Amino acid sequence: MLTDEQLEIISEAIQPLFQYLEHEVIVDIARRIKKTLTYTRTAELQAVEMHRLGFSPARIRKEAMKLLRADAEYRKQVAKNTLEYKRAVRKQINDITRAAYRAGNEIVAGAGNMSWADDLRVWKQAGKELTEDSFLPQLTEAFSAQTAGELKNLTKTTGFRAMSGLESIENAYRNELDKAVIKICTGTFSQEKVLNDVVHDLAHSGLRSIDYSSGRTMQLDVGARLALRTGCHQLAGKISDANMGQTGENLVYVSKHWGARNTGTGHANHEEWQGKVYFIRPGTDYSEEARRIGQERIMDLWYATGYSVDGAHLNDPLGLDGYNCRHNRHAWFEGMSSLPAEQSEPEPVTINGKTYDYYARTQRMRSMERAVRALKREKEALDTLGIDSTEIRAKIKARTREYREFCGACNVPEATTKMRYECGTADLTKTDSWRRYAAVKQASEEDVLPEDQRKRSSREIQKELEGIGEEITDYTSRPSKWSGKVIVDNKRCEVENCEGAKEWNCDILIRDDADTGTSWHEMLHSCSISNYTPKDYAKYSATEEAAVELLTQEICAQKGIFHAGAYPNYVTVLRATNRKMHFADNDLEFAKEFFSVEPPDRFTWLHDKVSTYLLDNGASVDDMNEVIDFISILGDIEI
Repeated sequence: MLTDEQLEIISEAIQPLFQYLEHEVIVDIARRIKKTLTYTRTAELQAVEMHRLGFSPARIRKEAMKLLRADAEYRKQVAKNTLEYKRAVRKQINDITRAAYRAGNEIVAGAGNMSWADDLRVWKQAGKELTEDSFLPQLTEAFSAQTAGELKNLTKTTGFRAMSGLESIENAYRNELDKAVIKICTGTFSQEKVLNDVVHDLAHSGLRSIDYSSGRTMQLDVGARLALRTGCHQLAGKISDANMGQTGENLVYVSKHWGARNTGTGHANHEEWQGKVYFIRPGTDYSEEARRIGQERIMDLWYATGYSVDGAHLNDPLGLDGYNCRHNRHAWFEGMSSLPAEQSEPEPVTINGKTYDYYARTQRMRSMERAVRALKREKEALDTLGIDSTEIRAKIKARTREYREFCGACNVPEATTKMRYECGTADLTKTDSWRRYAAVKQASEEDVLPEDQRKRSSREIQKELEGIGEEITDYTSRPSKWSGKVIVDNKRCEVENCEGAKEWNCDILIRDDADTGTSWHEMLHSCSISNYTPKDYAKYSATEEAAVELLTQEICAQKGIFHAGAYPNYVTVLRATNRKMHFADNDLEFAKEFFSVEPPDRFTWLHDKVSTYLLDNGASVDDMNEVIDFISILGDIEI
């Protein structure tokens, strides 16, 4: 199973994608309102005149709106902007949703591998072995589809929180425009103040999704995080169930955490059943095991918690693994396993005359975190629009300080990641949240999975290559010539002494335990040497492999993808050359530039750049010869 900390890091990985969407929508609304306000001059002049004559603000607003709605030019401009906006935003939402599907699939698959690795640790400590994880691809696919469906539902009803319910983004634009126009026309507010108010209102409402069954709205990025957390949590549970079925284990331990749900009765009261050992199937006397661990008795898991491992009973949505449940479970080995050290829940604390138990203080923390994120949304939008954000920055500092003081008074750790607002890019791999996910995934799997258990199905590798095919255009303008066929054949790879290979019919041959970096490497070949002949590859193989591998390594580093690496001598030449002579700002940009050169021209291109640099910098003949000898490893082979 996965720890609560692991699940938090995994689920937070997708949030920046929706924070980026939210930021772009808010900024776009503000820009369009600024543009449309230029069509209200007539109304503004009338309002100013009415103000001079002593009319009340209410009368001025009433007359201004009459005029605006009668102004054909104004109505035409609003209609045009609304249509453009609707098209642009809908496309953006669809693009983000598709990106979320891809990211969600990768994250769910990663969570599955992490859970498998964590279970391996538990079984190994008990001196038991798990066999091949043949069930993992099917489970992963099912929970990936579940997560994708939830993400789709979130983005299907997307808008801003209105006075009641949810307001579509198109209506939000019109309504915010109306409010802005009234303020301008009454002569009370400057355009900058109006735009400040627009950004404030939208940022503090936040882009949200509605649950039609309950009428409740939820912040879009939070909803995405919860959807992913639920999917990964339930997947991890099913993996543990499958592993217990595989080895015949019948006892399971349910975790315990502070602030567990303590209302209701039976399955709904999580505090009552957490932190105990249960049996899955009846028929065995566990009284001796109960005495060993100091538990009054060992009960049926489904009867106590509402969760059925074997599907013999319907799971209770209020119980274990149900709605918003954070408890996990793992196999308990009779006579061997031991209960974790008990940590008493903190005592209630009183702050400024109000008493908080542990659950109440976590709720207060969540509220304070949301407030900080809202201020950060507002600041980022103002900065993008070129509006002074000094006041908002001061508020962020004050609210953050208040949050830290509250956590300190309660003696609980700060959840600083919950205050993070990453809106700079739609590329998740460039965010801190994704890097944290990649790091925890690598740490979970490292030195745990034997080589023969790091296997993936043909279907998984096929999906991976298809995803790379969509992303590869970010790094090269050359189209891929991949046939769309993948051949997973370890024996052929052993014969050909490779982890993978792009064949001349443009199929991709690969091992089932090859890393994702290998998939990138072979796909890059399909955009490069595939446009030439086997004879050309034999002649230009050094520069081809150097170009492909350097770009592969840089892409993997950027995306937090594990790659064992290949062709170290070739890659070293390129890295050392760029870092000494600064042909590009970084190795990724240099790799893209070098890769973009046609294979027959790459060595000449590099030779000329190096020679020019040396001549321009007054290098001696001996130095020039030494450097040219250094790069000559990449020289063409005479055939």
